[in-house]
Amino acid sequence: MYRLFAFVFAFGFCCVPGLHSQQPQRLGARKLVLPPANAGPETANSPVVIDNESVARIAGETTFAAIASVDVNGGPESSDEMANEPTFDQSKTREKWGKRHRREVKTIRSLQNQISKAMTDLAALKDRFFHASSEKQRIRIEPRLKAQKQKLSKLRDQLSAAKISFSQMIREARKEGAQPGWFRDLPRP
Repeated sequence: MYRLFAFVFAFGFCCVPGLHSQQPQRLGARKLVLPPANAGPETANSPVVIDNESVARIAGETTFAAIASVDVNGGPESSDEMANEPTFDQSKTREKWGKRHRREVKTIRSLQNQISKAMTDLAALKDRFFHASSEKQRIRIEPRLKAQKQKLSKLRDQLSAAKISFSQMIREARKEGAQPGWFRDLPRP
């Protein structure tokens, strides 16, 4: 079922012709005299005066905006259908994506710290390996050196997977309606 949300404006400054052609001024300082927006041939000579009093009078008489739900197929919507629809709560959605964002960033930072430590350990093992005085010492260090290289390789693979997961999470959040500014104040990976 397609719905069209129509905004009906009883009075709008954007629809008044000629308003944007002049520099903005205080309404109380000078009265703007403009022809009516929907003027017919019989009212073409009667101008509309826009000043503080007329705006206050119109604001007291009229509702400026109303939202109407219209079914494109032509039938009126029942109130039962409207009651069963889930409501969109931005605060819960923002909180959900914020938690997931923080978790992804924490994972990435943890992997980066582990990689840094593994590189330091690998450098220390290489130093011990090349400074070993006997072949027996090198033979004992060599398996640990290979294991450390494999560990470093696995950590790098996990880091690249975590970064891909992070970018997919951002795309998924945007598809579900997350605003671009929601992630600006959160920590960066």
